[in-house]
Amino acid sequence: MIEGAIIAGLAIGAKVGFIYLRGEYRYLLDIMEKAVADAYAKGFLGKNIFGSDTEFQVITHTGAGAYEVGEESALMESLEGKRGFRASGPRSRRSSASTAAPRPSITRKPSPACLT
Repeated sequence: MIEGAIIAGLAIGAKVGFIYLRGEYRYLLDIMEKAVADAYAKGFLGKNIFGSDTEFQVITHTGAGAYEVGEESALMESLEGKRGFRASGPRSRRSSASTAAPRPSITRKPSPACLT
């Protein structure tokens, strides 16, 4: 999961990624936070990843319980500390495919951090 967050984040130029654990899985939080801490200690996360100017941080977040699974605005509400209900009104929709699609250089010229 952490590796996927790193790859996806670097692919779209993000500097921060969130790993969201639903409330029902809170018992896994210690394991996840240890894995994230290990990734920082080994240089996979943080500033100047492997001596490069690349930065990527991961933040773990737990929700109070289930939200409307797969619904973007409900997840955003939960990350903001609110109840995970779908927000009324339109929200921007960006799928991971549409976000990465305009970046073909990702596959043609991988980041130096990916080559080590």
